[in-house]
Amino acid sequence: MLIPSGKIEKLVSTDQSRPVLTHTHLSIKGEDAFLEATDSFALVRLPVTLDEHDTAGFIPVEAIVEARKTKAVGLTANDDVVRVEKGGRAVEWKREDVGSWPDSDRLIPEASETYICFDAGLLHDLALALGTKGVRVFVPESGSGVKPIRVEALDHPQDGRVGVCMPIREK
Repeated sequence: MLIPSGKIEKLVSTDQSRPVLTHTHLSIKGEDAFLEATDSFALVRLPVTLDEHDTAGFIPVEAIVEARKTKAVGLTANDDVVRVEKGGRAVEWKREDVGSWPDSDRLIPEASETYICFDAGLLHDLALALGTKGVRVFVPESGSGVKPIRVEALDHPQDGRVGVCMPIREK
């Protein structure tokens, strides 16, 4: 399996009381394959290209991290082990069945025709400037023209902290 460019490991839970969420999961649906991760607050699904012997199941996040660290192009995920090879060196992890992966098809809503585009880095910086980790984003009502997006600190909604960011155009 080729390692996706997105840093999926950022959404793997560190809560050891929920072992299912401390792994990524390789899902194969017909001709399509996805690497998924969730920390129960957010979920990400990235399309991946499989190798001949790759099989669906849990993939330890350490394997993804090792593949990035060694700049390996991919990893092999067969029924028993996950293997990362680079320059004649191989590292393996036993594949574990740690439970049932959430039904991500049920969790991912359909795309709607109404949406906004904004720079995620800017939204992150705005949250830091507001002194919070969580933000409330107010989407402008539809109409003509580009309208600013109001952003408030989630943990201090009434104390006057407010930010504004402009939507960006799709490329």
